[in-house]
Amino acid sequence: MLTKVLALNRQNFAVRLQLELVEKYSRPETYLCLNQSSAEIREIAPLIQPDDDASALSVDNLLYGSCWLTWTGKVKG
Repeated sequence: MLTKVLALNRQNFAVRLQLELVEKYSRPETYLCLNQSSAEIREIAPLIQPDDDASALSVDNLLYGSCWLTWTGKVKG
């Protein structure tokens, strides 16, 4: 997560709203006492983009294709 926080664009409006926390979580030592109940991390989590996952995209394409075939009547659902 540290590398993703470091990569955030500090000029982005949403990032600037949370800049104090972004700067805090840009330091490795901040993660030493981190736990799941840390409220601060929930504030910057939406700024982090997920990794691209090719297998997830394949499943999405399969499901959308199946839905499309059902909707167009080519396959009975």
